[in-house]
This record gives sequence, structure tokens and C-alpha cells, in this order.
Amino acid sequence: EGAGGAGGGGAAGRNANGAEAGTERGYGGIPTLEQKKLWAENLFKVSGDDLGQVVTMLDKKCPACLEAVTADEGGEPGCEINVDGVATEAFWEVDAFMKRSVAAAAGNNKRKR
Repeated sequence: EGAGGAGGGGAAGRNANGAEAGTERGYGGIPTLEQKKLWAENLFKVSGDDLGQVVTMLDKKCPACLEAVTADEGGEPGCEINVDGVATEAFWEVDAFMKRSVAAAAGNNKRKR
């Protein structure tokens, strides 16, 4: 089971109805540049725990999109996420997770006021 676009012929990446691959499972097909920008922005909006969950999800679905980063002085090692390297299906799964996380955090902030 691949993520979008893998296949032969002119209709590769489309389902029987002509929609982009993945849309029948609730995914948005191949993400646009704008969707990738918003996705990357949401990485900075999720909590530390949820960011750890995002990295775990990506490590399971498309480990090639993660690149280890060595620690600066006194810092901890981490990783960078190559957004362009995230598999389509993983992109949309993580996108949904981050949107729920950001919405929940916004709801909690409203209640605290």
C-alpha cells in the first residue's frame, strides 16, 4: 500500500472516480505548497508531548523524512522533518492529529480566561 502517485500509466495517482489517490480514505491527495506551509507552521503550535507523538508517527510511516541533528553546546540532540519527504498518507494523518492538538489547546486556553 503506497502513498499516492506510485503506479504506471497516465492515470497514476488517481482512483476509479478520477480523484487523487488517498481522497477516498479521507486524505487530501498530494499536498500543495500552501498545505505544506500550514502543516509546518502547525509543528510549532503543538505541545512538546504532541510534537514527540508527531515524530513517532513519522518514524513509523516514513522514517526517511526525519534527519538526526546533533546537539549544540548544552542542548539536546533532536531531529529535523523534511516536509517534502513526508509520504502523502502520513502527511494527512499527522495533519489531522496536529489540527486536533491545536484546537484542543485553543479550547483549553479559552476556558482558563
